[in-house]
Amino acid sequence: MQFQKKEKRQTTVRFDSHHVRLRTGEVQRKTGSYMYRWTDKLGKRNTIYAATLEDLREQEEQILVDQHDGIKANIKNVTVNDVYELWCQLKRGIKDSTMKNYIYMYELFVKPTFGKKKLVQVKKSDVRRFYNQLIDDKVLKPSTVDVIHNIVHQVFQIAVDDDMIRSNPAANMLREIKMAHGSEIEKRKALTLEQEELFLGYLAKIPALVSYLLYYGEYRNACGGNHWPALVRCRYGKRHHQREPYAGVLQPQR
Repeated sequence: MQFQKKEKRQTTVRFDSHHVRLRTGEVQRKTGSYMYRWTDKLGKRNTIYAATLEDLREQEEQILVDQHDGIKANIKNVTVNDVYELWCQLKRGIKDSTMKNYIYMYELFVKPTFGKKKLVQVKKSDVRRFYNQLIDDKVLKPSTVDVIHNIVHQVFQIAVDDDMIRSNPAANMLREIKMAHGSEIEKRKALTLEQEELFLGYLAKIPALVSYLLYYGEYRNACGGNHWPALVRCRYGKRHHQREPYAGVLQPQR
């Protein structure tokens, strides 16, 4: 008897209000809309909704493709900011000052607007629009957008590596922005020997300022990341490139 009931359930055919046969997991709701339920590889039940059966089945096909490619299905509410927090936890191998600058730039320009977007809904056109807004509306230079892009690209790459999304929407996007705006990031040039001597000669006239900058750690940033020994010539006329303390550093005046 139980076998007969089971056989009857398997052969039950369901139709919607338009007399279209419903597949396994498809349900027409009382409102006339549709939903589809399935169980993922982890045993978790998932549900999607659509206004029409055609839209629902398009989503079902995408789910099958994602399952085949190993893309996670339970991340529809994850935002770009959520992945950014994960990136902050995992990021290593850079200096504290660089990381602080990354956090400052992201939270100032990305987090309040673009960062609130749903991760799975972000397209390349969204990234391009965001970068254009930074340049046109925020009047940022391409070099500043380059820093922001470096963060955004890494955030999306974590999502790709963790099977949240299939591809990185920020890939190659900065190059397109540069071409569109006819701009290139200005390349930094090292000082020539003559320029270096003039610079050091000027600093020799204001030792108090040099002491202040060195003491508070701002001199390194002001000089484009170079350490004091890299800018000082030794008494034998050779440049110091070692990153070791310089014996001639003045102490700050109290």
